[in-house]
Amino acid sequence: MGSTLTALRTGVLNVELGLDADSDDRFGTTAQREYALQEAYRRLWPRMARLDREEVTLVTDATDYTLVTVQELVMLELFDASDAFLTRINDYRSWVEDDTTSRLSLSVPLATTLSLFATGYLPYTVPASGAATSTLPTEREYIVVQGARAFLFRRLYNQFIVYERHENENRKTSLSAGELMGMAREAEGMFQAGMSQYPRKMATARKATGRR
Repeated sequence: MGSTLTALRTGVLNVELGLDADSDDRFGTTAQREYALQEAYRRLWPRMARLDREEVTLVTDATDYTLVTVQELVMLELFDASDAFLTRINDYRSWVEDDTTSRLSLSVPLATTLSLFATGYLPYTVPASGAATSTLPTEREYIVVQGARAFLFRRLYNQFIVYERHENENRKTSLSAGELMGMAREAEGMFQAGMSQYPRKMATARKATGRR
């Protein structure tokens, strides 16, 4: 289990931003900084994903199922009543509805005395509040921090343009538009490079995955 959203904000993101205190809102309020972290978590998918395995409860004469955990299916494995491996099933279709619900369609019904296991990928969870955590391992949280930095720098850049348009001199930093954009690009590059270090280890089956 990873750090809480608040701990990641105060212990890592604030340091990366060079803030002396959590009350320093030069790069956004506490709520805006946490939102930037949440957006970075969301952006990990589908490039970075969590591999998991779930058992599909077989129903008599049924061929269509909804997967509960796995979102992008990689493989199906069939086991007998004694949990001995029988075979890998290749004749199936899987697709995602509404970007969240994963469906599975088998070519033929399977006996309910057998056990069917689905292995595949799903997004890392996004902490819903400051006290919540993510399924992203702690050692990979630095990637999210860089994504949040890029988000906050772009946000400040957009504010700069608005202020400049209205000749408002009450900006919270003395950074120029070019400096802000350069910082945003640098942070985005670190975010992308971090994701590249953790590619998916298993490929989604070619003939099995599609959308209806």
